[in-house]
Amino acid sequence: MIRFIVVFKLVDNSEQNVTLIKQHIMSLEGKMPVIKHMEVGGNLLLGERAFDLAALFDFDTMEDVHVFEYDPIHVEVVERIKPAVAELKTVVYQH
Repeated sequence: MIRFIVVFKLVDNSEQNVTLIKQHIMSLEGKMPVIKHMEVGGNLLLGERAFDLAALFDFDTMEDVHVFEYDPIHVEVVERIKPAVAELKTVVYQH
């Protein structure tokens, strides 16, 4: 199993905006069979080092990760939330 984690620092990290971005990301749920499990949540700890939101995705293979990254459904969500994202980081690992 491959785990793909993305953390987001938002331009506006108000609760309302975090909820909106979370909803956009969660709109992927059930639309892409390569996603075996997903979670999205806002950060409960605030601070200078903190990011605002995290998304976790599980896939069977790295090939599925690549399918996910270039799927038009995912690309559409990325384009929709891109203006709201100040910074993002990813990590992908096998578990």
